[in-house]
This record gives sequence, C-alpha cells and structure tokens, in this order.
Amino acid sequence: MPVQRIVLSWTTIWGIDTTGSFIPVTGWIPTAGIQKVRCTIEMHGRNGNLSSAVAYEVTDDPQSPPGGTSGTAIGSAVSSDGYSSQTSFTDITTDTNAKQFIRFGFVGKLTTGSTLATGRITAVLEIVTV
Repeated sequence: MPVQRIVLSWTTIWGIDTTGSFIPVTGWIPTAGIQKVRCTIEMHGRNGNLSSAVAYEVTDDPQSPPGGTSGTAIGSAVSSDGYSSQTSFTDITTDTNAKQFIRFGFVGKLTTGSTLATGRITAVLEIVTV
C-alpha cells in the first residue's frame, strides 16, 4: 500500500474555548482510496492553556464545507512545547467512504478557562492509499 506524506507548514494556532475550532491547512483532496492516516505534530511558543491536534473534515461539496466544527482529531493532542508522534495508523475509511473530499488542518482549544492562548504548530501526515 502506497504512503503519501503531507507536510502541514508552521502556522499560528489559537484557542478561545474548550470546544475548539478547526483551522484548515490543506485544500480539499478527493477521498478515493484514502484508508488510514497517522501524524507527528510539533508545537513551540505556546502560551496559555492551549491544546492542539491534527484533524480533518470531510464533505461532498467543497463549496459548502461543514464549518463551525472542531473536525475529527488524529492521534494525540499536544498541550506543551514539544511533539507527539503517532506510531500506528488510524483507519478513517468510515469517513472517507461516506464523503467525496477531505481536508487536513489543526484544531486548537483551551484545556481550561476562556482566555485566548496561542502557539506555533506544524505536522507531518502519512496517508495510506490503495
């Protein structure tokens, strides 16, 4: 099974509540053949109670994204400067078989409180396709 790598470039992430918000980093990618994904995520310059994870959203119509969601998280969130590396792949075929497009990004949220928190974040995704 081929593995495709996608680098999510360094970006500033923020959290303003404990629910979280999805921040897209990639464009929409056709879901055909996507089966599993894993990631390594790294955060630096964190201030406040910020927690962030790699996440994705799926849709049938990129012109009407599911906005307002926190996406579906992949792997573990980071809640301090440093990194988290997923050792096994997460099966996402339930989502990719149900929708035509997927995009990846980050979800940022507060671990506690309601004071704005920020940090710099990057990730590398490995996507297994058929």
